[in-house]
Amino acid sequence: MKISKPLFLAFALVAPFAAAASAVPERPSVQEVRENIRRWRALPQGEQQRIRQNYRQFRQFKPDQAGLVREHFRKFRNLTPERRAELSKKLQDLPPQQREQVAQRLRKLQQEGSDRRKMAVAFAKLAKSLGADEKRRLEEIQDPAEKRQYLSGLFRERVQRMYLEGRTPEERAAWDRLPRADRKDHLQRFFRERVMRGPPGEGGGVR
Repeated sequence: MKISKPLFLAFALVAPFAAAASAVPERPSVQEVRENIRRWRALPQGEQQRIRQNYRQFRQFKPDQAGLVREHFRKFRNLTPERRAELSKKLQDLPPQQREQVAQRLRKLQQEGSDRRKMAVAFAKLAKSLGADEKRRLEEIQDPAEKRQYLSGLFRERVQRMYLEGRTPEERAAWDRLPRADRKDHLQRFFRERVMRGPPGEGGGVR
């Protein structure tokens, strides 16, 4: 979710039609507009139809959903030309089935509400903040399900460390005696509340 690569690609997927509907402060240059028109005219008819359909879907988004797309479009616009080209190429190189999976991830995240999106972004930040040994271990894991399990374990460890900060030895001992399921529920509740307060220094977040 690198933001997760699939999620960032999902936002890149909707960027072309999000631009047309958003009041983006950084206006494109004449050269960019001409280049976009040239690319549009060069697209196959089926691809043009797909983008029109995406645009119609965007017009139906709720204000917070549309705002999220605009925010990530601005981030995309502010990337270096090389990085934008790299992301665009990755998107275009995806097989149609994978591209649709990326779009589905975005739609699912939009439907799950702002709290769930905040949690997903926090999880993505965790993935980016891994240490060298953790990243190396993650790269060694080939199975996607095992990768998710490994990241989830690291995530729980960090949230638990935050939860236990400043607690007395007696409170820590009581925590250790809790059943695993109860600890999981406590951590999930704690994390939701921490994320709702924002990043560290502004009220919360994951370190």
